[in-house]
Amino acid sequence: MSKLRIGILSAADSQNPRTWSGTTYYSSRALEHYGAHITHLGPYPGNPWLYEFIKNKVCRILTGKGTNHYNTRRLAKKFSTFFSKKIISHSFDWLYAPAGAAETALLQTDIPILGLSDINHLLAQDYKSFQDLWSWSWQELAEIEVTALQKFKKIAYPTQWVAQSSIRDLHIDAQKIFIAPLGANIEDSEIPEYEQAVRTKKSDICRLLFLGVDWERKGGAIAFDTLKALLSMNIPTELIVCGCTPPSTYSHPSMKVIPFLDKNDFHQRSALHQLLSTSSFLLLPTRAEAYGIVFCEASCFGLPSVSTNVGGVSGVISEGKNGHLLPPRAHGNEYAQLIAEIWEDEHRYCALSLASRKEYEHRLNWKAWAETVFQNIR
Repeated sequence: MSKLRIGILSAADSQNPRTWSGTTYYSSRALEHYGAHITHLGPYPGNPWLYEFIKNKVCRILTGKGTNHYNTRRLAKKFSTFFSKKIISHSFDWLYAPAGAAETALLQTDIPILGLSDINHLLAQDYKSFQDLWSWSWQELAEIEVTALQKFKKIAYPTQWVAQSSIRDLHIDAQKIFIAPLGANIEDSEIPEYEQAVRTKKSDICRLLFLGVDWERKGGAIAFDTLKALLSMNIPTELIVCGCTPPSTYSHPSMKVIPFLDKNDFHQRSALHQLLSTSSFLLLPTRAEAYGIVFCEASCFGLPSVSTNVGGVSGVISEGKNGHLLPPRAHGNEYAQLIAEIWEDEHRYCALSLASRKEYEHRLNWKAWAETVFQNIR
């Protein structure tokens, strides 16, 4: 069978692991490894988003309201002209547009397009960057996204949460949508062996890893309260905060803060992997989350996750397999009680670590994602 010829529609650099936190890079590479012939049609030269960022900043300073950065008619027109010229010199079976609404909304082509997103604009209203937008900017964002969704021949969503919303609220044809969980953004050579990842006994200290760049949205205050509650139960506990600096009011001798680790630097990435290997739980009581690649990465390292049943998190964390989910109203004491019950039962904890790694191997990896994609576009 001949290889499918797929062109990558991404105005950002689809060969750069920084693009969309690595998802564009790893998903495109997964398609190539699975047997597609890949052509990267981007990046768009320069910084096409600079004007939009400046406009948003000026609007917020002068009026208190902002504009959306990415899904604008201006960008859609620029990208349509750019990619139309690129496409005409190739013969593709499919085009692939990861987070590519602006790239495809005004693009005129008969080539079928595969879209990928983990959220839609209605579900994104809990995020700060989507709040307090001018009504005309919000409408523009919505029109660009819906136009692109209607143009896609197939849409790969990682969770039922976003798929059901797009069908119910945006009236997108359910026949074009399929569910394909995203994978862990980790190089193959750095994935730990099964025996290295799975915990066969618990450590002397219960180490909670809080991994995120937004202390407030990721539920940092609840994680802090969980630490204090576990210590009050006489369970030796540490909280490692990585990726952000908590407000000064959150300080404790058993809390360690690592403000930032750059995954694109080998030594810093190795330090992050060491944290995933030596921690006891990934604790992320997030307030809003579209998916959470970090839960895939934790599962890869046999690290159970404890999080909140919001957004698309339940599409990554299978209850009782690679972690547990608590309701949004849960406080630190409830998180601590759950963690204590698991931690004090060594057999249960080790079984959860084993199941976490199995979830990674079964469905939370890019090979599984590519296999599902090919089943739907062949």
